[in-house]
Amino acid sequence: MTIALTRPTIDLFDSWAAAVAEFDGGHIDGAGLEQGVVPDRAACEAFIAMAELYATPGAALPDDRVPCDHFWITEGDQVVGFIAFRRELNDYLRRFGGHIGYSVIPTRRREGIVREALRLLLRARQGRRLRPGDAHLRRRQLRLDPHDRRRRGRARRRDRPLAGRGSPRAAVLDRDPAGLTRSAPQVTPAC
Repeated sequence: MTIALTRPTIDLFDSWAAAVAEFDGGHIDGAGLEQGVVPDRAACEAFIAMAELYATPGAALPDDRVPCDHFWITEGDQVVGFIAFRRELNDYLRRFGGHIGYSVIPTRRREGIVREALRLLLRARQGRRLRPGDAHLRRRQLRLDPHDRRRRGRARRRDRPLAGRGSPRAAVLDRDPAGLTRSAPQVTPAC
């Protein structure tokens, strides 16, 4: 399995459309799509334009949106998932979201795809030199659903505390260079 993070491109339209269709109109964390989107060529082109805008430093974004880097998780020429890195957090994302949102298509779950995609994403972000205004990037929030026993167990095995404030329905880990600490609940909106 060779997983890569690929910037959205119309060249992968057929694979993207098949991946989106696997979610049967449900919300797709990290995909940057509205729930119920019809995966046609127009929707793909609109998403690519939006992703390019949100990735552009200093771009004028709607008030409720933040700069964000969207990637398609690919294996060869197949889209197997989605991952987004929000470079800033607004109040809503600070409380209910986080810096990272992701999803893997249902037919490819439990294969370590997210683990590899997160490794690639965090390695790329670590290699980026932080400027004075980037202090907030030293910490990254990642969602953990309390019903996802596998992720919660993995976090516990790595001595990452999960107890904290907020809704009992979800947990978010803040990763900083010194380790992990627990933060607030999340419902991830599109970037």
